[in-house]
Amino acid sequence: MKYRLEAIRDILKGRMLGDGSLACTDIALDTRTITHAEGTLFVAIRGAQHDGHNFVKEAYRAGVRMFILEDATPLNEELTNANNKPGVVVVEDSLAGLQTFAAAHRRQFLYPVVGVTGSNGKTIVKEWATHIIDTQLSTIRNPRSYNSQVGVPLSVLLMENVHQVAIFEAGISQRSEMNRLKEILEPNIGVLTNIGKAHQENFASSKEKLQEKLKLFSDVDMLIYCQDQEEVHQQVVEAFSEDHLMAWSMQNSTADVFYQLKKQKGKTVCKASFYGNVFAFTLPFTSSALVEDALHAITLSAALNIPAEVIQKSAARLPQIAMRLEMVQGIHDCTLINDSYNSDLNSLAIALNLLVQQNQHDRKTLILSDILQK
Repeated sequence: MKYRLEAIRDILKGRMLGDGSLACTDIALDTRTITHAEGTLFVAIRGAQHDGHNFVKEAYRAGVRMFILEDATPLNEELTNANNKPGVVVVEDSLAGLQTFAAAHRRQFLYPVVGVTGSNGKTIVKEWATHIIDTQLSTIRNPRSYNSQVGVPLSVLLMENVHQVAIFEAGISQRSEMNRLKEILEPNIGVLTNIGKAHQENFASSKEKLQEKLKLFSDVDMLIYCQDQEEVHQQVVEAFSEDHLMAWSMQNSTADVFYQLKKQKGKTVCKASFYGNVFAFTLPFTSSALVEDALHAITLSAALNIPAEVIQKSAARLPQIAMRLEMVQGIHDCTLINDSYNSDLNSLAIALNLLVQQNQHDRKTLILSDILQK
């Protein structure tokens, strides 16, 4: 990414103060993340708990000279200085400005953009799909779980011409949030993961929450989903034409993609029928939740024409995702299942199910923090 500040001003229709010729190559929202001040654009966002404008001076002292601000007052003195004058784009809403900037950046690229959403499994599906697809196609994805109103635009701004596929997860917790993420991502392909009870408190029903999530896919060429979830299947087929759907199933052999599973010692042997083409692969676990996540990733990979032999090799070596159902050998002959990545009741149920499946220890202990989900 490289933009002159005056070009960003034009995208945002903002007001330019100071030096508009400065070139931006990086974005920072937090002064603690600034590593190379030269080329960094500091975006001051007002949030419920903090206001980035309180750290504008600190960013300037750290060497930053480019800013998107709602109020340029903190830099009044610096803007009158003939030497080392900063460049400032003044906008009404800095977060909206960041999102508009990212949406404009995304529109420069013609390669496939995959949008992943659901209640659970978004990060694992994204990471595992990248693990498989990146062996054949240069892939860009969200860092960690940057799937929020802030994280998604920061992720999209990482897109470059060297990439061939982008895979971005999008998370919401209340009504109207998905509309903006959809405008930023404009995905060509959608993946709908498991729909559970996470973030249910801000929606009148699970149906309403699913309707909100499906907004991400309103213009996709293909939506990949598991038709074994009856409520999900019903809403999806009502909202999308059949020629835009790729349904996979572990129960219905007439689905577009049909998986037959056989669990063995610590692994799951799978046979896939992908539009009639049959191939086999092995997953290095038996957890039902992880198997479902893996099948989402494998279906996406097959849809992107990743060869069966590549899927076979990659599936056998799917990496553990830190803090998400991560199994770690501890001291005194114990095993720790670390699921601190998530904190909702549905994720807890999945983790407990995996705990029950572990038969190597007689005693089991649950360490639980507060769960704010209602």
